[in-house]
Amino acid sequence: MIRPCDQSLKLLSSEKLEEFEQGLKRLVSFQGYSRLCESKVREVINSVKNKPLAQRESFQAELEFIENRMQTILDGIQQSSSKQNVSSRWKLALVKKENF
Repeated sequence: MIRPCDQSLKLLSSEKLEEFEQGLKRLVSFQGYSRLCESKVREVINSVKNKPLAQRESFQAELEFIENRMQTILDGIQQSSSKQNVSSRWKLALVKKENF
């Protein structure tokens, strides 16, 4: 089974304008970014940025939007994870203190 992120990247990598636009549209609205797909997304975006097909100003803006949105989502995941780790450490410290 192909993940939605991978499907969109495959379309974005296409030489066909319709498929490229479809992949771009899907990635603009995609919100399920993870650290697992981050490198693939960046790799594909970097490879398509210079293609003649992607030279429209609107396409370049959308590619930049995708990168920025992905980074915002990943930063949120990182912050959430950090807060959970701090919370877990405090809980563990309180449990240890209560057991003394």
